[in-house]
Amino acid sequence: MRHAIPLALILLSTAPVYAQAPAPAPLPASAADRIAIGASVQRQLTECWLLPPGFDGFRVTVSLVFFGDGRIYGEPEVRVDGGKSSAKLQPLVESAVASIRRCAPFEGLTGLGAKPTERFAIDATFQG
Repeated sequence: MRHAIPLALILLSTAPVYAQAPAPAPLPASAADRIAIGASVQRQLTECWLLPPGFDGFRVTVSLVFFGDGRIYGEPEVRVDGGKSSAKLQPLVESAVASIRRCAPFEGLTGLGAKPTERFAIDATFQG
């Protein structure tokens, strides 16, 4: 009978382990969450932006994609608004792109419902 307990332990320790079904993927951010996330990124960019002298009244829009953990995905695309020559507004364009580099990774997005690997796209407007 002394062998019964060790044998039971051996049988239990060699029993097959069945894989559990993977946990369901987290739901993407809701529409309201996406609005709050976009507003948070725009606010952070505005706080990081340094308007170059002489560009009051001008505006550029930057399209950017980022992950829910705040990292930038790809390169931002810049559009100059108002029909002005983009060469004349190059310092304004460069300042907008520099603010994105300075601010990233964006903070607090997971607290607003973003999943770390979820991608978001926004158009951020920079206006002097």
